[in-house]
This record gives sequence, C-alpha cells and structure tokens, in this order.
Amino acid sequence: MEKITIATASGKKISVNARKIEGTPPEGVGTVYVLLDAQGVQQPASFDSLEGRSREIGFFDCIELVGSTAYAFRYLTRERVIEIGNLVTPSMTNDDGESRQM
Repeated sequence: MEKITIATASGKKISVNARKIEGTPPEGVGTVYVLLDAQGVQQPASFDSLEGRSREIGFFDCIELVGSTAYAFRYLTRERVIEIGNLVTPSMTNDDGESRQM
C-alpha cells in the first residue's frame, strides 16, 4: 500500500492510501492507483467542486498520475474526472505498517 500526498490549488494537502494497478495502462492514460481505506479495501471517494456559480459533485475510485499532476479517475469508464492537484510525496508502506519513501 502506498500513501500519496497531493497539493490542491487552494494549498490544501490531501493524503490517500492507494495501490498501483499493474500492467500497461491504455493509450493516453497515466499511472493509475486504486483508492484504499486503512485496512487496504478498495474505497471510492467523492469531490465537490465550486467554480464561480457552477457546482460539480462526482465520485471516483482511482487516482491517475500524469507527470506530477493528479486527477480523479473512474476506472470502469477509463474517464479522467477532474484535476485534483500536484503530487507532493508518494511513499510506500511495508507489511509491518512502516513507511518509507519511494
């Protein structure tokens, strides 16, 4: 399990547990990570985006990394939903729960 930290445009830092999906991603898709809860079980997430007078609410089950940019991603439809922010620190957690940098 990895812990991915993302800095949003508003300056917030968000940390999520994730597992990299193995294999070659489809053309045009970056590295995809499945979101996990503290026990390592797949856990979907939601977002609430307010831009001007327009509000968007949605769900996603993965994070896609393209370079250092992180996007909310729906694996089933292979759909990049919304930009979350920039990657800050990926780290790997071993089976003992100890964290180390990737």
